[in-house]
Amino acid sequence: MNYKIVAVLFLPFLLLFGHLSEKTGVNLKQLEDHLFLLVNHERNLRGLPALQFNSRLYAMARAHSKKMIEENRLAHDFPGYPKLSVRALQAGLHFSSVGENLAIGDTTVMKYFHEQMLASPGHSQNTLDKDYTHMAIAILKRGNQYYITQDFANIYEP
Repeated sequence: MNYKIVAVLFLPFLLLFGHLSEKTGVNLKQLEDHLFLLVNHERNLRGLPALQFNSRLYAMARAHSKKMIEENRLAHDFPGYPKLSVRALQAGLHFSSVGENLAIGDTTVMKYFHEQMLASPGHSQNTLDKDYTHMAIAILKRGNQYYITQDFANIYEP
């Protein structure tokens, strides 16, 4: 089955689904999957290869979203907390590059977060980096705020 065709066929449904999610209480995994598809759709539109999911990146992203909740702020770095490249090494990844996008907001419309990240040069650079091979997205919620971490990497097997 050609996954690019499936993603393109389901994207209009997902965009609509994102708008409906405000009223239906979509779970966080669905939001993560939706944002993942939006990123790969954007890459596809620009002739870039799709990013693959990586469970170690996902664990890193979840831990970072949790850290942002604990610290009650959006930040890549916290005192005494490992930098992104150190976190990737600690996760057992073999990589040539890593990147991270962060967001906090009170909407479940992932299209909004995606568009805001594309409008930011640094976030857009990560999203559209031709060298990245893998990505994971973790979304956690505290109160009415959603904490989003997108971790990217160029992963290789040693």
